[in-house]
Amino acid sequence: MLPERLSRDLCSLLPGRDRLALSCLAEISPAGEVISYQFAETVVRSRARLTYSQAEAGCSNGLLALAAELGQLLNARRMERGAAYIELPTTAITLDANGRPISMGPRETGGPRGLVEEFMVLANELAADFLYKNGASLLYRGNEGFYPGREEDLNAYLARWGCQLAYPPSSRELQQLLAAISGRREELLISRKLARSLHKSRYSWTPLGHYNLAAERYIHFSSPIRRYSDLFVHRQIKQVLNRQPLLALERDLPRVAEQCSFRERLAQDIEGACLEQKKLEYMAAQADTLFKGLVAELTNSGPLVWLENTAEGIVVAGDRQLLDNCQPGDPMTVQVHKLDYKTKSIYFSCAGGPGKVDRKIE
Repeated sequence: MLPERLSRDLCSLLPGRDRLALSCLAEISPAGEVISYQFAETVVRSRARLTYSQAEAGCSNGLLALAAELGQLLNARRMERGAAYIELPTTAITLDANGRPISMGPRETGGPRGLVEEFMVLANELAADFLYKNGASLLYRGNEGFYPGREEDLNAYLARWGCQLAYPPSSRELQQLLAAISGRREELLISRKLARSLHKSRYSWTPLGHYNLAAERYIHFSSPIRRYSDLFVHRQIKQVLNRQPLLALERDLPRVAEQCSFRERLAQDIEGACLEQKKLEYMAAQADTLFKGLVAELTNSGPLVWLENTAEGIVVAGDRQLLDNCQPGDPMTVQVHKLDYKTKSIYFSCAGGPGKVDRKIE
């Protein structure tokens, strides 16, 4: 993210203030099909700055209601072409004034957050189309789909619930599997296993395709104040709009792609370590609490259990007979046994199956 003076003021849309922008202006049919679009250097004056909850309250009328309807149409069009989204809960942690975690659970999805995502994805797709049609070299964003050589392990896991997947599956085949398990107790566990079998998205100066979006070409355009990849794309589009040559800018494209991917992984590692630290701090304060969980996998050290509050850990103590006979998908009641702050690991003791409850369960 740019420094606060820029990201929260000069480069931010503030109500009633003129701001220079690079805009994607699209005309979309009632069926969600893009009829035409253009990119232009514009001046934007925002009417209001809304939180997600304020936007949620306004989604029942006016422009926000139309935007919500349009977002659903765009998503439906993307699903028609075979896009497959693996939904995994992300963690939301509330901290007190001293930075101590006081609550933890899955972050809310959909609603205004999903609406913003839909329009950002559309802008990214159209930016890729615009630059491609104007002969530019693209800073691709995408992933190649499933890792090779994981068919046996994945299908053995899926077989526990009567599922199977041709490997490597097309994005449409993955979409069909996700639809089949939607709402079932094992949905989270299967989605987690599928996600870990997929390549991570990255930047590249050669075509990757975007497996999950079922898109041939995809780039990042929508967040230039927090990602250099987007800023680079903005520069390319401005060069095209102003009929200026791209060669000097694109000469460094391989290095830019490699550096953007490296910095993204570094930022994700740091963010992940901070999140795991706060998870440990939260669980440390819950030493006497029983938690409901699901066995996600069996490891050499014991069953890996996923909790409803998004924490996960290995069960290393408790009812040995239950531990030796549990299987992925089995419910299990656990409590904190040990926390390893060095490796950011949680270890549980088994307090029984789902029926054994004699203290507060979270």
